Amino acid sequence: MVRIAEHPTPPLSPAPGSERARVCGAVRALSTAPSPLSGAECVAFRLVGSGPSGHVDDSGMGSFEVVVDGSETIAVESGSAVVDVPAGRPAQVQDLPAALAEFLEHRGVLLSPGPISVAEGLVRDGDHVEIEGIATADVRPDGYRGVARRTLLRGNPEAPLIIRLART
Repeated sequence: MVRIAEHPTPPLSPAPGSERARVCGAVRALSTAPSPLSGAECVAFRLVGSGPSGHVDDSGMGSFEVVVDGSETIAVESGSAVVDVPAGRPAQVQDLPAALAEFLEHRGVLLSPGPISVAEGLVRDGDHVEIEGIATADVRPDGYRGVARRTLLRGNPEAPLIIRLART
């Protein structure tokens, strides 16, 4: 595990008043999660908008790592997460893709017929991100007798992982 005190300019820095850590770096995709709106391949997406049964502001994600300073790799665990990326202005969807219909139905937004307006925000392979979460040491077998150590960022229902595009 990366110890914050050992680095003069740490890739992990504690968030004030909590046990959380913040990481900035480039996304390296391990598995993608296509956006239900456009079908675009991405590691995380956010959909905002409204349908006949209410509003939606929800997200989904695949699996990825963050490469810090071009060398250190921080694993990001999917699960309890908030994808806080700009989604633009919702536009009315004329031909509802099946994946979007399913996404909205599961969130109670498409319980009756009517107009749907949605916008998406994407996090793609190579994007620079800022992620805040609970940092833990992750040790996995590596070969016959070795182990691989890495830092893992995760969230939980009380303290979700927060994913943002880095400010440039």
